[in-house]
Amino acid sequence: MIRAEGVVAGYGKQEILHGVDVEALPSGITAIFGPNGSGKSTLLKVLAGVVDVWRGRLFLGDEDITRRTGHLRTQLGIATVPQGGRVFPYLTVEENLLMGAYLVRDRAEVRRRRDQVLARFPELASRLRQPAGTLSGGQQMLVSLARALMHNPRVLLLDEPSAGLSPALVQHAFREVQALAQTGVPIVLVEQNVRQALRIADRVYILVQGEVRFCGTPGELAGHPELIQLYLGIQNRRPA
Repeated sequence: MIRAEGVVAGYGKQEILHGVDVEALPSGITAIFGPNGSGKSTLLKVLAGVVDVWRGRLFLGDEDITRRTGHLRTQLGIATVPQGGRVFPYLTVEENLLMGAYLVRDRAEVRRRRDQVLARFPELASRLRQPAGTLSGGQQMLVSLARALMHNPRVLLLDEPSAGLSPALVQHAFREVQALAQTGVPIVLVEQNVRQALRIADRVYILVQGEVRFCGTPGELAGHPELIQLYLGIQNRRPA
């Protein structure tokens, strides 16, 4: 679905990604792990068009999107949920949702998408008039996911959806991510909570110092305990 071929990128004069090859599954969850500073979030920003590609190529399906701006990639169907959710705090929940469909001119289609999203996240239906900034962290994450779905994405990029959430809300967030993947939306997930993410991932990449050190299934990763311990900080871990 979305893939990077030999991507080199960074900030200013600092190169962060060094020839990265990543290909997300056409359905399911592709998880990207790695220690702090490994380039995970930078890679997600490259896919979203926030950070430019210095060398290499990006594809969405068969289309080369390397030089497409972030706005054009959004039009092509790439939706992003940034770390922490980042709602518009002074807008209502409903207004936040409508921001996800700002490219849609057909009001009937917008209503249809809103109804579908609220059916998936019924806890938001009673809070449509509530300012999003007054919601709990977990509720704000749901608003962010719902807003991204209003775009009817071809691929969904998630940057650490569990960040800042309580353990109970972390479980809820991962259940929602897994449920979204089961609807057929391809998901690229960057996540520090490796234990939880391994339970729902279909393909795993380990990124270290801007280079891919592993690509495979969670089951295949279980056969490399040295990678799990060295790069992910988990001892004697077998993905469930």
